[in-house]
Amino acid sequence: MRKILAGLLLTCVGWTTPALAKETIKIGAILGVTGPAANLGGPEARTLEMLVQEINKKGGIKGNPVELIIKDSSASPEKAISFAKQLIDEDKVFAIIGPSTSGETMKIKTLAEDGKTILLSCAAAEAIVKPSASTCSRPRRTTATRFARSTIR
Repeated sequence: MRKILAGLLLTCVGWTTPALAKETIKIGAILGVTGPAANLGGPEARTLEMLVQEINKKGGIKGNPVELIIKDSSASPEKAISFAKQLIDEDKVFAIIGPSTSGETMKIKTLAEDGKTILLSCAAAEAIVKPSASTCSRPRRTTATRFARSTIR
């Protein structure tokens, strides 16, 4: 899981970092750290925190430090909507990782697309990516694992 998330984080940030001039790269995360999906969101949050700390220790991404902003949705679609709006409109994040559940992801998918913000869902429902969404993705384990291995080496 660690390598998958690292690869995804590096991939999503790698898409536009050449345009950045040593600015902080803000990444949002909407995760069910507490509540019914805590068994998913808790480990996801801790993994992302670890990865961002490791990336920043090594000089960031192309010299740019990464700032991770985690929001605990408690697996509530209503909270996910509110947090997505805040991350996109106020925090101006480059990308959002999460939410932890498919129901939450389906509720914020359009917000991310309208805000031209990359959304990397941790959920698995096929409806998240169909019909095709230009800024929304969910990892397929084999593809993400292969990419993460090649990115981290």
